[in-house]
Amino acid sequence: YFMVFKFNKDEFGGINRDKFLEVINAEGIPFSQGYGLPLYKNPAFTKKYLSEIYPDNILKKLPDYEKLHLEMAEKFCDVQLTLSHTILLAPKKKLQKIIDAVEKIKKNINEIKK
Repeated sequence: YFMVFKFNKDEFGGINRDKFLEVINAEGIPFSQGYGLPLYKNPAFTKKYLSEIYPDNILKKLPDYEKLHLEMAEKFCDVQLTLSHTILLAPKKKLQKIIDAVEKIKKNINEIKK
């Protein structure tokens, strides 16, 4: 499990999500990009794999995931950040380190952008 965040580049001087991940990870905060693709684009949802587990009468009722395009879901994958739930179980003092790291990045954004 993980908590999902939406990265807003405007809050961080226009840097992209991947640069933010690089910098926040260097601060010791293990954010990640999540799955990186919408669930329906996972290879497990191709007709080939679905046909191995579903009979034809059910398979024909399923959406054609390979042709599916959900623009907002795909755009969200470009700005998604995740943090493992185990991190969020830490004591308040350790959670403060996340806030401190984000504040440090914001404070030093011009240097980061170089």
